[in-house]
Amino acid sequence: MDAWHTSRLQIPRRLNDSNFRRPLEELAFNAMQPDDTASHLSEADIESLGLRKSGLWSSMLALTEIHNQVVQLNDQMVQISIPYSEIRGRVVELSLKLDLWMGELPSHLVDTLSNRENHAKSGLGREFAILHLLYHHQSQLLYYQFLNKGSTTVGADIDNEAVRYAIQCKAHATALSEIMWNTNSTPGMECLWSPVNGHLLVVASSIHLHTLLFSNNDAEMTKARRLLEQNFIMLLHFQKYWPFLEFSMSRLRAFHRACQINTTEKNFDMDRWMTQFLNRYGSRVQDRYNELGTELDEIDPIVGTPAAAALWKELSGSEFSQFRDNFNSS
Repeated sequence: MDAWHTSRLQIPRRLNDSNFRRPLEELAFNAMQPDDTASHLSEADIESLGLRKSGLWSSMLALTEIHNQVVQLNDQMVQISIPYSEIRGRVVELSLKLDLWMGELPSHLVDTLSNRENHAKSGLGREFAILHLLYHHQSQLLYYQFLNKGSTTVGADIDNEAVRYAIQCKAHATALSEIMWNTNSTPGMECLWSPVNGHLLVVASSIHLHTLLFSNNDAEMTKARRLLEQNFIMLLHFQKYWPFLEFSMSRLRAFHRACQINTTEKNFDMDRWMTQFLNRYGSRVQDRYNELGTELDEIDPIVGTPAAAALWKELSGSEFSQFRDNFNSS
């Protein structure tokens, strides 16, 4: 929490995870009895069994360090003058850290159906979901800046690295949305533990919106539309329990309005507005464009793809309301 809040508020860190021991692996901790003493499980035994490296929360700590660096990079890109070559170098470095983190994840913590079921049975299903939601969120934040660079050229050549990062950004947003939906659709596993889940969904939704607006692949667009619908349903569901989610909803509306006014990839530029949108999840964002001086409801729906226009019509129409009500009643 120290890493998340200090990066969001842009203040110095107060805690460093090297100053204290990592927590015990959850099942080993839960199995301890009130009369257990240090002699029953010495620190040497703990180290030999790897019980401070194989737990969910200890894995989250390492991931949180990367989160802090990703947020700082996105902020510094627009606040200070950083050579583009340095930005790309830091993205490569952070990308390697994320790959290394995933490569070193113990086999029982890898996101598989059997692991999800086993953690759910042991009462740790939500923690297991949190671990992978955080991983995909750090990744979508890191690669977000390449959404509008995926088709740019360097000289006469395609910037293949930017294309690859843009694809990864969309893949992580898809994975995050699907994990959240699957978890929230499982009785007893509802994703109500934090209003920050709403922010994760809003960021992922803006990435799905990019696909819906600019992809030429019908299958991709259909999937993006489905994920947007599901994310919107979950946001409305979460808001019943967390009034704080009004901030998340206002951000989604602001992004919607920006796309109504400007149908180009400019909406996905990494500028001050975008860093506020991505990093300052505890506050509203201002409308991105107001040069038209008109009520946004008077502006025609998004143009560019029939699917985009249909989505916005459905989000405010009776058909979607019925779909949402059916979900809530089930």
